[in-house]
Amino acid sequence: MSKVSSMGKIILVLFVLVVLVNGIAFFFLPENISLQINTNWDIHGSTVPKILFVFLGPVVAAGAYLYAKHSPQNEKQALALGIIAFVGSIATIIFNMIAQ
Repeated sequence: MSKVSSMGKIILVLFVLVVLVNGIAFFFLPENISLQINTNWDIHGSTVPKILFVFLGPVVAAGAYLYAKHSPQNEKQALALGIIAFVGSIATIIFNMIAQ
């Protein structure tokens, strides 16, 4: 079993945060999550079911962790992917709560 580096631990923390944030937000989000919102905060474009959205961020963050663990030379890219999963989840949750 390979040792997890400090950057891998950061990615693991991001995974846990995404799981917690999405798990808590599940109870406050509408049934369909908009992935596109226009400048007037109107729902525009594609939507996904709430349950799919809640699992999408953690899956991406888990993929980033596994990528960092198995490809130590690509840890920076994996960290960027973990940050995108975290920030993307938070931004989508906030936008959908405002647009309700």
